[in-house]
Amino acid sequence: DNGLTYYEPRPPKDDPAVAAGIFAFLKLGRAEDPTFTIKVFTVAAVWPGATAQEMQDLVAEPLEKRLQELRDYDRVETFTRPGLALMTLQLVDKTPPQDVPDQFYQARKKLGDEARKLPQGAIGPFVNDEYSDVSFALYSVEAPGLPLRQLTRVAEGLRQRFLHVPGVKKVDIVGEQDERIFVEF
Repeated sequence: DNGLTYYEPRPPKDDPAVAAGIFAFLKLGRAEDPTFTIKVFTVAAVWPGATAQEMQDLVAEPLEKRLQELRDYDRVETFTRPGLALMTLQLVDKTPPQDVPDQFYQARKKLGDEARKLPQGAIGPFVNDEYSDVSFALYSVEAPGLPLRQLTRVAEGLRQRFLHVPGVKKVDIVGEQDERIFVEF
């Protein structure tokens, strides 16, 4: 007897750590990226022929004032140049994720109301709020010898089928080329 106590190992099936590990693995999320809410969207407006000062005073400023009416408004950063105004709306950080879509909807409504008051010739505002879209797969469609118009139709068919897969919300076709007809005499 050397004074050491020897413990007989238990079989793994009785080990609570193994059971917890199996349970955690089965309940583990499958998303590639965690769910997060981006509380920012961009607004663009164009007015061909306008100076940068006119874009600031007559287009960007009225749009900024309407966005300030939002409940969860934090700030707007605006960049103007001749004929173009780019704005970035930021909601306050404490905005609950479930309230963000409603705030973006309210912002779109306010911008739409203000658009009618913009100077004649001004185009927009155009809103982009799709920053949280996550692309996790990219597929290439090739068919040597197949005319481009038929390949595009095949890609559209695949797109429609992918949209019926559970969990797929959006499918974009990237790199599609416009059809062209060449006439040679």
